[in-house]
Amino acid sequence: MSRFLLPVTLLCIAFLVSACGALFDASYALGDGKTSMSVPDSVGTGQSETRTEYEVTPAADQSLGLQCFVRTRAVERGWTVTKTYEYRGGYEKSTYSAAAIADLGIGGLLAGIMLGICTSDSSDVSCVNTAWAAPFAVDLVYSLIRRSQARPAVLVSKSRSGDQMQYGQAAEQEATQCQSVASLHLGASSGPSDEQRLNGQGAQQRELSEGALQLSFDENGSILLSDEAVSTWAMQSWASLWILDTDGQVQSVQVDRCTALRPLATRMSVDALQAFNRDCPLPAPSQP
Repeated sequence: MSRFLLPVTLLCIAFLVSACGALFDASYALGDGKTSMSVPDSVGTGQSETRTEYEVTPAADQSLGLQCFVRTRAVERGWTVTKTYEYRGGYEKSTYSAAAIADLGIGGLLAGIMLGICTSDSSDVSCVNTAWAAPFAVDLVYSLIRRSQARPAVLVSKSRSGDQMQYGQAAEQEATQCQSVASLHLGASSGPSDEQRLNGQGAQQRELSEGALQLSFDENGSILLSDEAVSTWAMQSWASLWILDTDGQVQSVQVDRCTALRPLATRMSVDALQAFNRDCPLPAPSQP
């Protein structure tokens, strides 16, 4: 019985996964034959705005430093363009190329496994079983034929939506002393964002939400994070840093939460560390 188990198993696998090109054509036949993509676009308005912006970056000694910049940003009108394309008789060449590569790789691996087994001195499996890779060869030929017949999709419609004012890239930047900072807080805020105010959406001021933690600075100007603040920020992925300036305005701070907290992982509670690792998994090691 065992001598037939492996060939039968491999045969089932072969028929289940070998029809990549045919499956793509089946999905095409069952669909509407169209695909859409959305891309952002913008145009300058000739206006610009100069304001103080705040950033927090880790230093070499793993401390967090607050930097202040006076930046001039262009005011742009942005929108989203949605383009709809229609396939002509099937998908494009890249789709069938992927199917052919899958057939070649999986079929070759299957044939190699069977050949290795059947040529073993202790095996009683016939090398005829390498024919189980034949479905992959058939679909490989089918996919290559369909690739040769594939034509680029054609644009059939284009629409524009979501027109609104937005800030562009900073055209000018100058580092400045952080004299406009009255206090620094960790938590959330309510009220319109900068771009919402730019579009006239909400006249009220942004306010710090209840429970925001006030942070302090050491003699070198680095941000001091208590163990409570570290654990709170690790467990609350929505929390961020906010500046209360000398005019009483709440300003956002640009900061990468994962980069800022990773050096402080040893100070987190067990629950906080687990939550942080879910939100900020370590990057995969680079291949040599």
